[in-house]
Amino acid sequence: MLWRPVAAVRAWALWRLPRAAAAYVATVTVLPALALLAVVWTGGDRYRLADLWTVLVLSGCAVVSIEGARRVGMPTLVDGRPYKDLVSVWLFAIALVLPAPYVVAASAVLLPLLVRGVLGPPWRRAFNAAGFALAGLAAHWVAVEVAGGPPPAALGAGGLRLVGALVLAGLGYELVNVVLVTLAIRLVEPDTPLRVALGDASTLITDVTALTLGMLATVAWAVTPALALAAVPPVVLLQRALIHDELREAAQTDGKTGLATAAHWLVLAQRCVERGHRAGTSCGVLLLDIDHFKEVNDTWGHLVGDEVLAEVARTLRGGVRPVDVVGRLGGEEFAVLLPDTGVVEAAAVAERVRVLIAGHALQVVGAGGQQGQAQVSVSVGVASTADAGYVISDLLASADAALYRAKAGGRDRVEVGGPVDATERLWLSHVPAGLLAAGRRVG
Repeated sequence: MLWRPVAAVRAWALWRLPRAAAAYVATVTVLPALALLAVVWTGGDRYRLADLWTVLVLSGCAVVSIEGARRVGMPTLVDGRPYKDLVSVWLFAIALVLPAPYVVAASAVLLPLLVRGVLGPPWRRAFNAAGFALAGLAAHWVAVEVAGGPPPAALGAGGLRLVGALVLAGLGYELVNVVLVTLAIRLVEPDTPLRVALGDASTLITDVTALTLGMLATVAWAVTPALALAAVPPVVLLQRALIHDELREAAQTDGKTGLATAAHWLVLAQRCVERGHRAGTSCGVLLLDIDHFKEVNDTWGHLVGDEVLAEVARTLRGGVRPVDVVGRLGGEEFAVLLPDTGVVEAAAVAERVRVLIAGHALQVVGAGGQQGQAQVSVSVGVASTADAGYVISDLLASADAALYRAKAGGRDRVEVGGPVDATERLWLSHVPAGLLAAGRRVG
């Protein structure tokens, strides 16, 4: 009855990935085992009873470090981005002080244990464990080559040789890890930009911090194993700090569209306007309102309304430059700050975005199961600092007045605002009052 195991293997989620991605993940997953066979075949490493004690203590430190921060929460895995954690502290230390087979064994056991419930399907956990194993093997072999012997020799080397062994091993570890993960993300999700797959500055800082702590734990272990325990509290603290970055990003990102929230958009827009004021350049603002959005919710239900918001956000983000600041002000209202843009160029951008959105007809399924198309259009108000000045509340007031004219003139159109008079300052129907109040304080 061999067909049952074969059928089970064919049912793996791995094979639902793009063909190139599945082949890549499968290859990387088996590479550590092949590397181990090569080590055993060549007889490169020798083992001592003390090695078992070492791997148990360092693995225990890893468990205590991560589990100590788990009650606060583990960072969330975001598709298309490398995952941030501090498991590398201990895997890197193990790679430096133990023979190669222990590096693979620790990666295979520790990583799934420490990030349980985070990395999703088995193929992802297996790939990440293999990636850490290969990165650890790279660090191990670099340390051996630089120190002129197995890992204990690297720890016994003095001066520049010790520093060189540790630094180059860290570079090898990070390089292998980054290349493996980045290539996997691009193959699994081809639309992910390279800069996103590589990770942001905070990801790099996290990696460097983890490797630095791993180096310190390694040196401490060489002096006396008890000193390596001193690395546990900093790792716990830093693991908890990773949640702070995630919470801050969540507070700054609108959950339905992925755009900046109203408050965060205002902060970013204010910075751009102030830079434009200092440089003597003009900034443009677009205020967009989805036409008849209430009818969409009433006809199709709020879940379809959320789909419309997300689709408009994607189209809007794709219709402007990466440097432009895009946010959702609330409800069906969006805003775009265009740095170094005059009123004529801003109006052209608004018209291009309006046409892009008007060309969408979403295939939707209503709350009652009915199917159909949701036609979407937007009205856009445009303003520029050249006319409204460099006070953010005045700039928004000018764009809001233009948006009102666009809606009053039949919707699905663009109107351009001018200087703000006293009447328009008192009369602001579309921009959230709290947002403008904050703008007055900042401005």
